[in-house]
Amino acid sequence: MRQTGNLAQRSYDSLSARGTASRYDIEALYQARSLNATAEVFQRFVHDRCSDSELREALAVLQDLFRGSSRFAFDRRYWNDIQRTCDDLARELNLRHRDRDDTRPPWNDDAGRTSGRFRWRGSVDGETQLLVRGSSVESRALSGLPASGATYNFTSSLPRRGVDVRLEKRKGRGDIAIVQQPSRNNDFTVVVEIRDEKGGAAEYDFELSW
Repeated sequence: MRQTGNLAQRSYDSLSARGTASRYDIEALYQARSLNATAEVFQRFVHDRCSDSELREALAVLQDLFRGSSRFAFDRRYWNDIQRTCDDLARELNLRHRDRDDTRPPWNDDAGRTSGRFRWRGSVDGETQLLVRGSSVESRALSGLPASGATYNFTSSLPRRGVDVRLEKRKGRGDIAIVQQPSRNNDFTVVVEIRDEKGGAAEYDFELSW
């Protein structure tokens, strides 16, 4: 967001021009710099194509910092530009306005919240774990051969928050189970374990939903 960079530079130029800076001036400069750094992180999230849920969380943090900066007498031109950009992003990401003490999730409805599905198909011979995080999957062979011929798809990324993930087995002669639910302790990863104890490989098909 170019506007936050302009605001930070304007704040520094204004402080330098005064010669002697008050504590208020220094705090305003620090706040402007913090706002710009947070906006740069959000821009990096967008560039790296992070999930919508991650973008919502990142923008909510940026909005909170922006609202906390309102007590400083920043240049209104840059301030208003930042406000309009934040409002446009909020509409695009389905964020709602929150009061300071509002602890509810920052999005408006279930469609923008945490629901989604993940389906996996593949061949397993032995014991395999699948680690599902965001929109990626990692396969680990605990015994036997690595999983082969695997295909998968997401309807939306697994959010970076604690959600209750459910498993539906569609095909497979052995057991399929969730052995870890997503949490902060495992970097919000679902761990699925497939156990095929009979000789030779077999086809498996399952779906996760949240």
